[in-house]
Amino acid sequence: MINKISIPKQVNNGPANKKGPQEGGYLNPQDKKVTTKKKAFEGFQAMKDKRYNDVMSHEQAHLSAAKHLAASGIHLDYDSNGVVSGGHVMINVPQAGTKGMSKKKLEQIKTDAGIAREAAAAPSSLGGDAGKLSDADKAIISRASSVMSVTNGILQQKKCECQGCDSCKGLGNRLNISG
Repeated sequence: MINKISIPKQVNNGPANKKGPQEGGYLNPQDKKVTTKKKAFEGFQAMKDKRYNDVMSHEQAHLSAAKHLAASGIHLDYDSNGVVSGGHVMINVPQAGTKGMSKKKLEQIKTDAGIAREAAAAPSSLGGDAGKLSDADKAIISRASSVMSVTNGILQQKKCECQGCDSCKGLGNRLNISG
């Protein structure tokens, strides 16, 4: 979850004195210190820019790694202060293979699920805030891994549906030395 960046707020700088209340300043959201209005809004803008760059880098990593499985471009969400609050790239995760599918189709599903898993995990290499994976990213990684596992199991069964190979006879990689 991304933390909200608050717009600078005017604060009272101290108690009233003989000349009246002290002039108020603005709370800079970047360093949480009271400063001038200009510096407070400069701090806000710097945080806003960093957030945009972090989220855009994160989503670009997904998009670049997704290859042909990207079902959308980058979509960014903004809060009421014009600050990026999140983003997403739609990634098509294939359905798991079934026994009735050809070996070629099963291999393609396994490959595509691997690409989807890598695309969901891609931002983790960025480090910092940009590299944090969301719950949605983790769910795609889990789903793609499951598709790969199920499909790989079916592929292993298909490899043993031949006529008389050592694997089907239960010999595995052992040599038959007789005689």
